[in-house]
Amino acid sequence: MTSVYFVIVSSNDNLIYETNCINMEFDKPDERMNLQQVTAYASMDVIMEKSLSSNQMYLGIVESSNGWLVYAFLTPSNHRFILLNTQLNEESIRSLFIEIFDGFLKVTLNPFYQFNEPITNKEFDIRVKNCLKRFVLK
Repeated sequence: MTSVYFVIVSSNDNLIYETNCINMEFDKPDERMNLQQVTAYASMDVIMEKSLSSNQMYLGIVESSNGWLVYAFLTPSNHRFILLNTQLNEESIRSLFIEIFDGFLKVTLNPFYQFNEPITNKEFDIRVKNCLKRFVLK
């Protein structure tokens, strides 16, 4: 079973975007979602530690927990992209984060978007899900 969980956490540690995919079905309710959320939030300390010793936006695998590989990407505005995946796929994940970051910039630079508020833009949601299908769930 292929399972992926992706979140964007704002610079003030609020969840502003979240999606999960189980066997190519997005945003399907799943009893493991609470564990995924806890795993993602627990990795934030490790992400901050790793970001202090790196000048890269892509931090790679920051930890492995509860059977998940936790990948991280840190934006210049200190937003964290966190991806939980069960398969090792470094290059695809790097490309995924760069593609999502491009869409993230378009959303956050929109004058109607309030910084650090949840992202509800449908085009962004579609873009993230298409990227997950293309880079992770192939």
